Amino acid sequence: MPRSLGTYDRVMSGIGIIVLTVIIAVLTAIITLVWWKVGDQWADEEYKKFGHGGGAPKGPPPQVVDDFNALTGTQRSDPEQELGKPMDPARVSPEHDDAKKDG
Repeated sequence: MPRSLGTYDRVMSGIGIIVLTVIIAVLTAIITLVWWKVGDQWADEEYKKFGHGGGAPKGPPPQVVDDFNALTGTQRSDPEQELGKPMDPARVSPEHDDAKKDG
């Protein structure tokens, strides 16, 4: 039969959990502060090497592409097909029908 804990043992086990929690919290705080200090030193070294690099990006703004084919000068295989719509199965040529090849 297991030994039942007395009042003293119950209080000490509760205090042990609290002490362990405090130790973990303190170590976590210390490790976090050290991590931040090391990160700041690394960032300072990078700034010394490459400068701060602030300000607006250099060069022209990015180009928004509404129609890739117009940009590249290529043609779609089916100009009547609306972009983003599934193709009508009746218009698929037999040599390009993957479903028939697999089945």
